[in-house]
Amino acid sequence: MVVKVVFAPVADGNPYQKLLSESLKKCHIDVYKSSIFPKLSWLCKHHKDVEIIHIHWPSSLYRMGRLTFLRSMILVFRILAAKTLGFRLVWTVHNILPHESRTPFWDLFFRYFFIRFGDGIICHCEFALSEIQRRFGNAKKTAVIPHGNYIGCYPNKPSREVARNKLGLPHEGIVFLSFGLLREYKNITELVHQLARLDRDVTLVVAGRGEVDSSLLETEQIGKVGLKFFNDYIPNAEVPFFFAAADIMLAPYRNILTSGAVILSLSMGTPVIAPALGCLPELMVNGGGILYDPSKSGALRRAIEKSFYCNLEEMSQTAESIADLLGWDRLGASTAKFYKDIVDL
Repeated sequence: MVVKVVFAPVADGNPYQKLLSESLKKCHIDVYKSSIFPKLSWLCKHHKDVEIIHIHWPSSLYRMGRLTFLRSMILVFRILAAKTLGFRLVWTVHNILPHESRTPFWDLFFRYFFIRFGDGIICHCEFALSEIQRRFGNAKKTAVIPHGNYIGCYPNKPSREVARNKLGLPHEGIVFLSFGLLREYKNITELVHQLARLDRDVTLVVAGRGEVDSSLLETEQIGKVGLKFFNDYIPNAEVPFFFAAADIMLAPYRNILTSGAVILSLSMGTPVIAPALGCLPELMVNGGGILYDPSKSGALRRAIEKSFYCNLEEMSQTAESIADLLGWDRLGASTAKFYKDIVDL
């Protein structure tokens, strides 16, 4: 039995949907991708040959500045039309709520709406499933399917010496990495301030485009901390250089459910220091880095200090073993089974 699925919306720059669709193809699932929720004309044309519409990051489906209300009403109409025509609706819960909630009413509304009118939800960990249902009600059908790894998505890592040469980093000493889009919840300014309180020479590399304190961009040294910013899009070919150069990736997020950057770091064999929030305790239950309690003052700094005395080579091997368990063939098969169960409802 071949099941046909539409992914909406498509997230450019994130390999997640590409990797998932490739793994689903092996399970006789045909995936089509759309930047919007399908229009009524498309729904009417394809309701007999496409079974499922799979929503991923929903906020881009309804947010549009001053036109958010209008776009939200259009989305409600299209979803109800899709349900009337017999489409099944699946939602993968990548976040409980958007990190920067510019439309709080609609963010909450659509989560209740997806639970009420959807046919099933996929969560990446048990915590996410319990939290989404605690806040928005019980879904008709649920599955816990972890976020897959990024092994093989990027070129092989070069040696540390080659990577540090290319990035202009010191050959000796600890290098920390913050990688990914620079957004407020990633807490970069606080991270720099915590590092500055260390009595040790370290280097922090911040790689990714986005907004950051302009005074930091112009600073190369704070206390004993050397700062190196790559405030731009990082091409795929250059991604491995950053993880090869780093001893540890720092992910001091204020809030998080699932982190693609953390999974990328584990896939690259780079240990992670992160808060014990969201799915991270389940992901890193066997190690691969250090988790800290963000509610405790100074916990981030203490976690960083602890890393100075850890066996980083052993932590790196554990990180790789965690990523190995997140292979896409198994996760794709689990997703395909969930689809087929949904279609049979």
